[in-house]
Amino acid sequence: MKNLKRTIFTGLLVLASTANASESITLKLDMFINGELIKPVVLHGELSEGFSAQIDNEVKYEITPSIENGKVKLSTVYYTYSEGAFSEEARPVLTVQANEQATIEIGQEGLKVYKLQVTPETKI
Repeated sequence: MKNLKRTIFTGLLVLASTANASESITLKLDMFINGELIKPVVLHGELSEGFSAQIDNEVKYEITPSIENGKVKLSTVYYTYSEGAFSEEARPVLTVQANEQATIEIGQEGLKVYKLQVTPETKI
């Protein structure tokens, strides 16, 4: 009987995580360079799906949203472009409430400062 209860519980956990992973999400992105809004983007997809956005041959972001403790976790990879290719610079991770804005700011004053504002929209 113990094994049956454990199997049912494990099955319920798998179902819960599968339902969560197929939840739809919209990411509203505002991409800035040195404080100037360069590119607003709206991306639609599923939780745990990777999203990508870039500003020409300048900067690229890969974002994977997931749900963690009732909040949206944004696992991000940030790339810059030089010598004909993008190279990874950082892996910031942010956790925010759904429908609230998160900000990633990377760079150096006097050179270039890249800012990404992300608003995840989903029903949790």
